[in-house]
Amino acid sequence: MAESAPIAIDFDHIMSFRHSEALVLYGEGGLKALTRLHVQLGLGMHNLGLPHNIKRDFTPHMTLLYDRKIVPSTALNKSVSWTASEFLLIESLIGETEHRIIDRWPLLG
Repeated sequence: MAESAPIAIDFDHIMSFRHSEALVLYGEGGLKALTRLHVQLGLGMHNLGLPHNIKRDFTPHMTLLYDRKIVPSTALNKSVSWTASEFLLIESLIGETEHRIIDRWPLLG
């Protein structure tokens, strides 16, 4: 994996995500760095012959919960922020609410 510096992330909105039942946080804080990492990962996967999902409409977000209620995009009174200092490859066991860490890489760049 290419090196990347720690990424300061700032979510300042909440909404139901893309016609699904996911309620997510999203925002512009860290968008350029997260998009750059998204493209680096996609290119690396492509170069290894793996399927990839590089999209122009990439929307970094954090899923909070799943609910049928649709929530329109709403600004938060106070943003949710933190710095991502590592990247984890996680296997999500669908329907089992179990996640296994396969590997992790520090963001040191």
